Amino acid sequence: MKPDLVSHLANNSSRVDTSASNELMLIEGAMGILDGGGKDGRGSVADLAEMLSVPIILVIDASKQFHSVALAPMGLVKARPKINLLGVILNNIGSSRHLSGARESLDSYGIELLGWLPKSPEFKIPERHLGLVLPEENPEMEEFIERISVKMDQLVHVDTILKGAMEITKPNDVNPKVGIDPLGQNIAIAKDKAFAFIYSHLIVYWQERGANILPFSPLADEGPDAEADAVFLPGGYPEIHLPQLAGKSKFISGMNKARERSALIYGECGGFMVLGDAIRDSKGKSHRMLGFLNHVTSYQKTSLHLGYRRFEALPNPHFRGKFCGHEFHYTNLEVAGGSKGLFKVEDSFGNRLPDAGLVDGNVFGSYQHLICASQD
Repeated sequence: MKPDLVSHLANNSSRVDTSASNELMLIEGAMGILDGGGKDGRGSVADLAEMLSVPIILVIDASKQFHSVALAPMGLVKARPKINLLGVILNNIGSSRHLSGARESLDSYGIELLGWLPKSPEFKIPERHLGLVLPEENPEMEEFIERISVKMDQLVHVDTILKGAMEITKPNDVNPKVGIDPLGQNIAIAKDKAFAFIYSHLIVYWQERGANILPFSPLADEGPDAEADAVFLPGGYPEIHLPQLAGKSKFISGMNKARERSALIYGECGGFMVLGDAIRDSKGKSHRMLGFLNHVTSYQKTSLHLGYRRFEALPNPHFRGKFCGHEFHYTNLEVAGGSKGLFKVEDSFGNRLPDAGLVDGNVFGSYQHLICASQD
């Protein structure tokens, strides 16, 4: 089941507190509830719910279903009888008759309807090739959240959901993972609309180990702090900001100065693309990038690269050991040469994939998103 509008907005609802007070943690699941990373299906949303002993709410797109809305929750109960299914929320209800038929089907199988939302263009978030348009790019996002929060207060049984929440049970048999060591003591991290894909737990882990985080915005023509001994360009959407990035002289100058003083410079996915010689846009026009690594990436001919990955660092001075992560991009590597690889890679089925990434002195990166180090 695709990440849904309701579950996305529930994180922002005024009735649900996901702040540091920890009154309620709402975990959004991606893909189908039984879909995991490998051939055995491990790592699915259902697995997580069982491990943590938390109830599940199924959010179902009912736009092309009537009585069939009961099939998914029935199948889940049959396949995973240990799971606590709290109920379902129906999205994209087209009429009162539509709602009545769907409710009748759920009632007949003892499945609780926790609420619903009508089919309406007012509740649609724009999408692009890697998912939803980022909130900071939508000037009407606050109004959107307020509008749908009001509707959810009217049509979703939030009190029932709150009462159904349970304390998380810490699993005893989870394979231990460890964080990734900080890149340096003072780490400059690019953060804006072009560099927005980063796992916050990595930053927290680095800060807990004494690293100083120094954010900067390439799109605002900012370079990394002069005190930075490491620079991280995370993933994002550089391919839709190419003319702007190519013309940011202070950003380019600041990156060159960081390279000259031997600061470690790491790029991940979109950041890896910007470290290369050039990026080709959807029309085939080439835009000059930093030129720190000898590669060219292209958005002209797209293909989906998606999935969980296991990495093992090839001999290099920057990363050692094994890591878990994922790959998610549509651009392709057109030209690569003159630099060493960074990782040996396997997919979640154990299939060996081509080596990933490039290393050239104090500059390194790959398309891979690192999540954690692994003790496997």
